[in-house]
Amino acid sequence: MKNILIIYFYSILFISCTGLRINKDQFKPINVNFSGSIINKPIQSNSRNKEITLDKIFGINESNIDKIKINFIDSSHIRIEYIDSSSIYTEKNQFLILKGKFSKKGYFEFYRNNKKIKIPPLFPIIYSNTDIDRIRIASTINDNLIIDYKYDHGINIFLLAGGTSERSLSHFKIENEK
Repeated sequence: MKNILIIYFYSILFISCTGLRINKDQFKPINVNFSGSIINKPIQSNSRNKEITLDKIFGINESNIDKIKINFIDSSHIRIEYIDSSSIYTEKNQFLILKGKFSKKGYFEFYRNNKKIKIPPLFPIIYSNTDIDRIRIASTINDNLIIDYKYDHGINIFLLAGGTSERSLSHFKIENEK
């Protein structure tokens, strides 16, 4: 019985450590002057979802996007521009402006959703509802864009619980950096 508990403990420990770290010598802090055109498909990803792309991460529901342009308007707003080339008549140039903040660690972070309800607040045994979509953007010295995407969707009513969560790290190629 003791061996089963030890195996269970170590399996939970190794499953929960997803290895989302990048070497500090490969990391380049992102700042307001960053601008670039990024290819929509990742060159490397540790996501369970094999079809993860930038448009899905940012919540863009267009059908045929090859590149996404990213630049910062100011220190708290990022502009994400994309072209849907599936239109019969003309290409539609569209964009999103999202509010976030720069961290001291060198990445830009914003939330698409950040809703948490907990009853009671510290130890929610009666009810909790979580809906979080967090995106962190950074870059590497090899002209790759790093997207650290975390989502957590779940609900808990007394002892009944359900939901899903994942944290993934994907590398995207920056085509041209200004």
